[in-house]
Amino acid sequence: MSDIENIEREKDVSNAANFIRDNARKFAVAKAESIYLEHYRTALRGDLIKELIKSGIKGAETLKAYAEADEKYKTVLRGWREAIADYEELRLLVKAAELKIELFRTKASTQRAEMNLR
Repeated sequence: MSDIENIEREKDVSNAANFIRDNARKFAVAKAESIYLEHYRTALRGDLIKELIKSGIKGAETLKAYAEADEKYKTVLRGWREAIADYEELRLLVKAAELKIELFRTKASTQRAEMNLR
């Protein structure tokens, strides 16, 4: 392998590592937002059910159905969907960067082993 190819490969790995470092906060925030909205959705449903009980609606399934049909609940669900999509996109990009680094390590190890056999 030429020196230029080694430099390009090392630059590629450095870029992958930098990507992980540079996006760590976004990754963490996306995960936190997803978890927060999951719990907020549950709390909101509870609040909506309490309001419905006060208005005289009865029956667990009916209360749940009314609460989940509420526009506030649907808005939280849409937000949760977006948060999960953001998190998963970043997670997969980080995974791709990690795989690139691992591939470099494997190739470097193989190259060292080949040099030892000569």
